[in-house]
Amino acid sequence: MADPLKLRSCVVHLDRRRVERQNTSTPLTTQEAGLLAFLSERPGQTVARDTLFTDVLGYAANTRSRALDAAVRRLRHKIEVDPAHPDHLLTVHGEGYCWVPMEVERTGAGQAPRYRTDFVGRADLVARLGELLDHEALITVHGPGGVGKTRLVAEALAAHDLDAAWVTVPPGADVPTLASCVARALEIDDGADTVAAVGTALEARRGLHLVLDAAEAAVEATAELAHTWVDGWSDLRVVITSRELLRITAERPIAVEPLPAAQAIELLLGRAARARGGRPWSGASRQALEPLVDRLDRLPLAVELAASRAVMLSATALLERLDDRFTLLRRPQRDGTPRHATLHAMLDWSWQLLTEDERRVLLCVAILQGPFTMDVVEVLTDVADPLDTVSSLCAKSLIHSREDGTLILLDSVRDFARTQAATPPWQGVMPRARRQLATNAPRLVLAPIDQLAAAHLALEEALPQAADAVLAACDASRDQAAILTLAEAARRHLHGRDLQRVAITATSLLVRGADPEVLRAWLDVLTAEEDAGPDHHRAVGQLLLAQGHVADAEARLRHAAEADDGSAAEALVLCGECRLRSADPLGAETVLQHARERAPQGSLVWSRATALLAIAVRDGRGKQQRALELFTAASEAQHTLGRPRDAAVTQANMANLHYLQGRIRDALTAYAEAAEILSAAGDLRALLMCRSNLAVVHDCLGDADASAQAHHQVVTLAERLGDHASAALAKVNLAQHLSHSGQHPRALQLVAEACAQADTEGAAGVAVYAWMVRARLTGPVDLQAATHAAEQAWQILGTPDPDTPLSTELRVVHAELLATTDAERAAEQLRLAEQHIGSLGGRQPLDIGLQVAFARLALAQDDPDEAARRLEQARATVSALQLSPRSRLSVGLHQVQALLDQRRP
Repeated sequence: MADPLKLRSCVVHLDRRRVERQNTSTPLTTQEAGLLAFLSERPGQTVARDTLFTDVLGYAANTRSRALDAAVRRLRHKIEVDPAHPDHLLTVHGEGYCWVPMEVERTGAGQAPRYRTDFVGRADLVARLGELLDHEALITVHGPGGVGKTRLVAEALAAHDLDAAWVTVPPGADVPTLASCVARALEIDDGADTVAAVGTALEARRGLHLVLDAAEAAVEATAELAHTWVDGWSDLRVVITSRELLRITAERPIAVEPLPAAQAIELLLGRAARARGGRPWSGASRQALEPLVDRLDRLPLAVELAASRAVMLSATALLERLDDRFTLLRRPQRDGTPRHATLHAMLDWSWQLLTEDERRVLLCVAILQGPFTMDVVEVLTDVADPLDTVSSLCAKSLIHSREDGTLILLDSVRDFARTQAATPPWQGVMPRARRQLATNAPRLVLAPIDQLAAAHLALEEALPQAADAVLAACDASRDQAAILTLAEAARRHLHGRDLQRVAITATSLLVRGADPEVLRAWLDVLTAEEDAGPDHHRAVGQLLLAQGHVADAEARLRHAAEADDGSAAEALVLCGECRLRSADPLGAETVLQHARERAPQGSLVWSRATALLAIAVRDGRGKQQRALELFTAASEAQHTLGRPRDAAVTQANMANLHYLQGRIRDALTAYAEAAEILSAAGDLRALLMCRSNLAVVHDCLGDADASAQAHHQVVTLAERLGDHASAALAKVNLAQHLSHSGQHPRALQLVAEACAQADTEGAAGVAVYAWMVRARLTGPVDLQAATHAAEQAWQILGTPDPDTPLSTELRVVHAELLATTDAERAAEQLRLAEQHIGSLGGRQPLDIGLQVAFARLALAQDDPDEAARRLEQARATVSALQLSPRSRLSVGLHQVQALLDQRRP
């Protein structure tokens, strides 16, 4: 006799051609039985229509008939719970039909469910639960619906070879009813005192575990009975599975969380292969699987329901259809219980167990996409006691509490709540919550995505708080495209001072790291309607400066600086930045001093002016102690103001000072710390300069691998940001690294590109540096071209101040080139450089190049003893700075030493 087919709602006896459903018996026709037998022997396989026509129905090939469709329709009405949404006999459009068997089989009363599928993951939780089963009186395995609590307990019992009496808690059961269910499972008489009889029976059967499954259906009765049995009888072992904790003293909770991503993917692939009869799943790339399981909340039930669709859909197609998850996820993959038949049914089971206040709070927080706090809940909802209500929802695994104290919903729960919000009597709950969110958004701590949504709604509703909501959203978001979209919406809805506030804030954020196209788009928005106001000029100037148009930017910013209000100081700060970009630190110093005088001391504008002034003092007059004092004052103000990003920029610039003072390793640490903060803050432009300098320091320390990686990252980031001046600077530094690594032709090519790029952009400081390095790299192969490059650098620099570090380094490079052709001029250049370096005090990285240049000049004048003395001084500085012999700063030293060795016998 053939084994019967056990389906979700019936049992089919193919040998007798009968369908048994509760108290009814329905016959199958010979055609229907043959069709069912043929398909059920090929689980998960798509069987072509032509095959069924010829091999089952007996028709000739290519027959045109609706007989197969009619037979399938009749068969579904006899075996499926919902023929319109079949669970077992599936249509594969354009191909044929596929049979999906049941995945779990319920056994007799009191016995654990038996599963036909392998158990994936959770080995550590099975082991932990197994240890607790041996000595804990009451264990509650709790977690959200569909997370796999029942399966976990069954696996732990089986893995540790433990006996269990298994009872599914009836919905709404009272204490007597539930006690009777347990009595029947234990096969004892249901007498006058069933509770006591069960307790005595459990105590007598040492080693037997009573499992009360799905206890959320009657949590109060379960809690009362569990407390009574555990408290009144010794050596009892009771295990509860529930979406809600019992909240009694003896309870030992075991939380079951969604699967880790890797295990969720393993489960998805395994179940998909089973559904497809072992065939590989096309389109199941890692790129599609990771977001797919995340969208499924990594819940085993949702993953298995999705896997059943692998017969017809690829992973990418599944992901695309998850916006309608409740229609998609309808295949039964665990057992025959209605609450697990579909994802919607599983969540509806939880919904039906909620109080009115719990439902209202759940609907309110479902408007949010990201994590939230109790402050947000209290604003969104009007229930009497939101704290207790949220605590109850957390206990029922519908709201999750994270380690940082914030709360969050699973995507599935959020989507389900939104479907309920459209049904009576809940239609007004979400619109009220959204308006509350938009009204209060400026003072709430929200996830960036929720800040953006609130700001858009505030603009659309023309709320008085709209501008503040937009500013809060811009400040919270790191999505430059989203900031641009919001700023464009603000231009349509706001006017006057509110609009200018938004324009300034959006500009300040976008210039930190927006794509060049985003910056150009925002510049187009601001210039579409010309506004002569100072805020408008400042925003346009800042955008032009970010795109490297220094002269045009400064012209705009000078207009903004003419205002009599507080914004003039901010414009002056940006003017000072323009002067620094133009290699005019002395001009920048004057402008920034004026900005500090206009800004309130200790304010954000004052701190930025102070930090930039420190750079101007450091690079202009070389007053390192004064620069250090200014950097320190700026950093203290920024920390006091709670501006870690600004403090990190100041720290990176202070690291430049460490470098000039010869504190190379201090500079390395400061750059690395600043880069980490700037990366987290999403300030790509400041990060670009920080990493650029970090790469140079790695060069100085002789760390070739770290240096190469950093230089390439900087070039890529600069080009991605469309910052051509920074890209030119990055190429210059990379060229020096490549030359040091023996790739001289490629280095010369890169530095030539950088010179052209810097000249085109009008970036004077970068251009001087690029031409100077070009002279240094070209010198060994073409002295005439190198001398021309050095003169080009002088021409761009203009009349240099002798205290400028850039001009000092250029003097050293130029003197080396002149050593063999114009010794007198070379000596004069080196004396001026020596005076500047000497005024700085201590040993400086610049001093190495200076001593090497003096040694080269001495060799040209046939004075090997002086050359040796100078080289020894250079070596002493290398040692004092703790530099590697492989440092780029030591390259010239090695070259001149080799020349000296050739001169001596």
